[in-house]
Amino acid sequence: MSTYGRITTVNRLDEGELVEIDGRTRGQKVKRPLPKPTFSLASDEAIARHKKENFSTMSRQPWRNRPHGFTDVADLGIPDRFELFIMQDGEEKVTAVDETRVPNCVTFTFNKEDHTLGNMLRAQLLKDPKVLFAGYKIPHPLFPTFELRVQTNDETNPRAAVVKASQELIKDLTIFRNNFTREWELKKMIEPGKEGM
Repeated sequence: MSTYGRITTVNRLDEGELVEIDGRTRGQKVKRPLPKPTFSLASDEAIARHKKENFSTMSRQPWRNRPHGFTDVADLGIPDRFELFIMQDGEEKVTAVDETRVPNCVTFTFNKEDHTLGNMLRAQLLKDPKVLFAGYKIPHPLFPTFELRVQTNDETNPRAAVVKASQELIKDLTIFRNNFTREWELKKMIEPGKEGM
C-alpha cells in the first residue's frame, strides 16, 4: 500500500488482473490487465543470449554467468563432507595454549570435532570439584574446530583434568554401549520373528 498525496493505491491480484483502489474515487476499483512477463523459463537459447549480453562481466563475476535460479554446488565453495572429520597430513588433533592472564588456565583447540565432543567434555569437566571453569566455543560454524578453555585450582593442572575427564567419558560411553547392546539382544530374543526395527 502506498500513499501519494491524497491518492492511496492498493495493488493486488484479482482473477488475473491488477486492481487499483483510488482514494479520490472513494474506493472504486479500476481494473487493468496484468503486464505480460518479460521473462520465460530459461532454455539453452536464453542462457546463450544471457552470456552474450553479459560477456564483459563474465570473467570478473563468474556467479553471474547464468540466469537467476541456476547454481552449481561446485560454484558455492562448500567443502567436501569428508574434510569435516578426516585429518590431513601434518594436522594435530589437539593443541594446547597456556593463558598468561589467568593462573592455571589452558585453551585447548580440537581439530575436526564439533559440539558433540565439546559439550560432553565441558559437562564432564564441570563434575570435577577441582575445575573452576570449563567452557567451549566454536570460532566459526564452517570450520570443524572448537576451543575448550579450562581453569583449575592449585591441586591439579588443566591438562590432567582434561585427560581425567576424557577417561571418564570413555568409561561412561562404554557402559552405555554395553547396556544398549544387551537390551537390543534381549529385544531380538523376545521377538524372534521380527528383524531389526
